[in-house]
Parts: sequence; C-alpha cells; structure tokens
Amino acid sequence: MPPEEQSHSTDGFWQKVFDFLSGDKTSFEQDPHKYLYFAAACAIIGLVVVVFDFILTKVRGKSLLNLGYLRIGTTLFLIVMWGIGAGIGGYLAAISDIVHMNIKGCVFIGVGWPFVLPRLISSAREQIEDEQKP
Repeated sequence: MPPEEQSHSTDGFWQKVFDFLSGDKTSFEQDPHKYLYFAAACAIIGLVVVVFDFILTKVRGKSLLNLGYLRIGTTLFLIVMWGIGAGIGGYLAAISDIVHMNIKGCVFIGVGWPFVLPRLISSAREQIEDEQKP
C-alpha cells in the first residue's frame, strides 16, 4: 500500500505523539495506547521546558525552575530525569483522570510535574490503604 493511502490508524507511535503536539484534534478515546501517547507528549514538553530554562539560566543567570546547572554531566542527567518525571507524571495523571488529555494538560504536567507527582503518589497510597482496611 503506498504511503499516501495508509489510514491514520496505521501511523506509528511517535507520529501520533507529534500529531498530538502539533495540535491535531484526533481523538485517542478508542485507542488502547492513549495514555502512553499522552505520557510521551508530556515527556517531550518537559524536555523542551527544562532546555529553555537551561538556556535562560545561561543568558540571565537565574533559573525559573530553581534548578542548578553545574557541570555538563549533572545538567544532562537533570534534563533527562525531568523528561522522565514528566512522562511518569503525565501517565499517572491521565490514568487518574486528573488532567484532560489535551495540549494544555500536557504543558501543565511538563512544567509542573514536581508538584503534581508527589500528590498523585500520596493519593494513590491513601486509596490503597483504604481498600486494605477490613
């Protein structure tokens, strides 16, 4: 089948993620992998945010995210971990139905996951403890 005739449902994982990030209004409601698409989009937004913060820190001398960019190894580790944290936070927020799975929710998680993730974990822990009580 020529590429022009492929249906939208046969797009690859990353193509669907980038379509979502570019504003494609395609709904993932019926897709079993919708949470993974959203988590990957949150991770990408998180990476972009922390890279911009790094650049801003080098230009202005102050981080808006209050992050310390000391050495190259530490900085790369921080950037990668920020993206991973945003992806995990996005996945947990999506399956918990805390955020809408749209670009605004993706940006919210990408920037604010350090504030959201601890609350998600404590909320999940409380629910598990409540379910285990006789």
